[in-house]
Amino acid sequence: MRYKFIFGHIARGARAAQYESAIQQIVDSGLALRVYRVEKPAAPLPSYRDDSAFRLYLHDVGLLAAALDLTPASVVLGDGGLTEFRGALTEQYVCQQLVAAGITPMYWSNANSTGEVDFVFAGNGAIIPLEAKAGTERHKRSLKWLCDKYGICGYRTSMRNYKEQDWLTNVPLWIVGSYFRPWLASDYEPDGGADLGPLPNTDDEG
Repeated sequence: MRYKFIFGHIARGARAAQYESAIQQIVDSGLALRVYRVEKPAAPLPSYRDDSAFRLYLHDVGLLAAALDLTPASVVLGDGGLTEFRGALTEQYVCQQLVAAGITPMYWSNANSTGEVDFVFAGNGAIIPLEAKAGTERHKRSLKWLCDKYGICGYRTSMRNYKEQDWLTNVPLWIVGSYFRPWLASDYEPDGGADLGPLPNTDDEG
């Protein structure tokens, strides 16, 4: 799912020493994806990894939907009952697309508040904070705060079209994995989304 994994939710009094091996076996088997928290979005990113805090995602969004007995119609047709959970499905989708692109995603959260950014990863010598949105909502304040504090550019993936602004770039959900895959190449330079072709302008929001 999308939230920080808490061993105490497995059983009362559960500790990492009891379940860490089992969790690692599940991850190694390819059934789950482990996304660690980073304390700071800076290079080298692994040096800021908090091994005690992580999220677990299923390997595939279809498995998540099946586990929750969701029908394709309820997702595609916009069932009102999925309003809150649609965000978790979107995060699951984005996570697996990043992993399939060869990216090792992490996430950032503020230890002293509720501020968080869904994914943070390194590419082409840059640190990339990425927020996943299920619809066309505005970005969270946490993303803007993080970008301002560390002087980095933010990214949001959503149902909106491709759009660049002074500090934020929106990447359509349908291309999120393919968009960031080339960033792993040391000689890659972003081309401003020119290869996406012309898209109709459906919004002016930042």
